[in-house]
Amino acid sequence: MNNAERVSIVTPSYEKHADQYECMVKSIKKYCTDFDSIDFILVCEEHNVSLFKEIFTRNYVEHFNIVTTEDVIKYFKIPGSSKDFISRVGKFTFQTVKKFGGLLKVRTPYSIVLDSEGIFCKSFSIKDAVQNYAEQKYVFYTLTSPRNELWTRSVGHQVNKNTSDTLQNDATKRWYMEYFHWFYETEKANDLIKNHLGNLFLDYIRGIGNNYDFNEFKYEGRFVDFFENILYYNYIEKYFSDEYKFYDFKEVLSEHLPKEISARFKLDELPFSLFGNDYLLNILAPDEVHHLVPLFDKFKLPFIRLEPPVFSSDYFPELKKLPYFIATISSHHHIWLDKKIAVCISGEFRHIIHRTPEQQVRCIKSFLSGVDCDIYIHGWSNSSEALILHELKPKNHLFEEPISLRQLERRIKFREPRLKPGRDHGSLSMFYSMQQSFELLKDHADQYDYVVRIRPDIYPDLSLKEILVKISDEGDFIDNAIYFPKCYHSKGIND
Repeated sequence: MNNAERVSIVTPSYEKHADQYECMVKSIKKYCTDFDSIDFILVCEEHNVSLFKEIFTRNYVEHFNIVTTEDVIKYFKIPGSSKDFISRVGKFTFQTVKKFGGLLKVRTPYSIVLDSEGIFCKSFSIKDAVQNYAEQKYVFYTLTSPRNELWTRSVGHQVNKNTSDTLQNDATKRWYMEYFHWFYETEKANDLIKNHLGNLFLDYIRGIGNNYDFNEFKYEGRFVDFFENILYYNYIEKYFSDEYKFYDFKEVLSEHLPKEISARFKLDELPFSLFGNDYLLNILAPDEVHHLVPLFDKFKLPFIRLEPPVFSSDYFPELKKLPYFIATISSHHHIWLDKKIAVCISGEFRHIIHRTPEQQVRCIKSFLSGVDCDIYIHGWSNSSEALILHELKPKNHLFEEPISLRQLERRIKFREPRLKPGRDHGSLSMFYSMQQSFELLKDHADQYDYVVRIRPDIYPDLSLKEILVKISDEGDFIDNAIYFPKCYHSKGIND
């Protein structure tokens, strides 16, 4: 098979995302009908080469090329180590340079540039996906003028300004993060990288400060940020506007979605005032995803970014019904959406002051908002059971009369003299209630990938969704692990 019949998938990655990258490779291998037509290009640091080589070997991938970040740095004449480089320029520009380095190794007409978190969901042909795009060559954008002052204080606004200088073209009127496609023409990408990256970009990555006061181009005084796709699509607009069709994405939504749905896409409100249709799913509940059918049918869209308003396992089945859809991109949150999450609440709903149980129930509902979960409750019999059951609607529950664990307490041989009286008995009651809450879901355990255990009197700084997002955003997800608060307003890990 010659290169003209092949497609490259370019991905920058590192050790924290290795598991996610392997999941993506496995999903491609599972669903791609012409898998042998793909060249995988992986960009990573030298010390990670063996890690990713093992992934390719383990999954019987024959056509791959591992490009080291150190070689990319050398090509761009960047001084110092990769660690020095990311410390100096920040993660966005660092990733941009890595992706450009990967694109320079492409030997196929088209490449798809993906992060490690893509998840392919149904049968597809990689060549058909590229051909569908090549026949239309569309680019989505949204206008920056309707956005409010949040935009002018955003990293996106600064990226556009930096792009304007480096390409010598006004890039401030449109925001090209509005895309469902990560398709790059190799010839054009090479021309951009080799001939059109201006002095601001090259001087900054090389640490040459003679020609610019970089402080004028830094976002919040930190780094001079660049996004590779913003550079690429502005380059396409400047030099190939006759080849590509440019669509105002807000107008596209108004044309293809019901008015009551498209009206939610408000450019002067978060999240769209900052990121646009990266968050398109934000306007759709799971049972509304079918409204995207005309949009996907018109543009033969293969990808969508996975940023829903609620973590619900109902999204994937609905997305799979869309025509031409094959994968969610930047899907680092998918781990929370494959199955429902079980929440085990154990302990005493206290009645120390008037209305305390109502406050606790309200806080629990607020904490769980944004996550589709099943609740299991074990507690001690109390007068607020009707309120608790009506508001929290547990899938299973058990309220028991308080039991005495004094005999078990007497068997404790080692005691901490500084503990308050009754602590040992209280801890035993706590562990008993925890165990009982786990027993309540025992017959349904295969329905869940994750279980969250909380007390009734939880008063968290972050919601459960925010905690899950933080774990996946920072690449700190580890299989078969127990997560507990690093800083918590309580007495210790047991709580």
